[in-house]
Amino acid sequence: MSLGVHPALLLLLGGATLLYMGRRKKNPPPSGQPGRYFTWSELTTTSRNVDNTPTPEAADNLRALCAQLLDPLRERVGRSLRVNSGYRSPEVNALVGGSRTSQHMTGEAVDLQPPPGYTSKQFAQYVLDSGLPVDQVIWYDVARGGHTHVSFSRTRNRRQTLHAPAGSTGYEPWTPEGSAMAGVGNFEKNPGV
Repeated sequence: MSLGVHPALLLLLGGATLLYMGRRKKNPPPSGQPGRYFTWSELTTTSRNVDNTPTPEAADNLRALCAQLLDPLRERVGRSLRVNSGYRSPEVNALVGGSRTSQHMTGEAVDLQPPPGYTSKQFAQYVLDSGLPVDQVIWYDVARGGHTHVSFSRTRNRRQTLHAPAGSTGYEPWTPEGSAMAGVGNFEKNPGV
């Protein structure tokens, strides 16, 4: 019995169905918002087609990151802050070439685009000068994205300061201007960025 449908159309529809069925179902985000100024969407968005829903522990860490660092920082800056990278599931972290000890995977870190008028180094200095609790502040050279990595931990905040220079995949200790706290913490070759 013929359905009167061209075989090429059936093949196209069959391929589209397989493509749709092959996509991963994304889990719903945790309830509520992680912070006053930040949403789950901006803290978990990824360009990779994989589920990036934070674990319950990572969601709690993201809430603490917002409450202790991101929301107060947003209030001090007086304008919105753009998150380049927030939570990363282990799969997303591997796909983007992140450190295997990255604080992004535990919900303790975000990469922020410096506000207009700031370089990543100036914004890193601003974060430190704010006196807010930070575990790491890393400024990235423009050739490596030009963003500022900030992290907060509910268990320890080393105030570790690093620079990610151009032409390298590593990190160097960075001494902020006028800071006696510069470079504190155990500098590791792979600092958990």
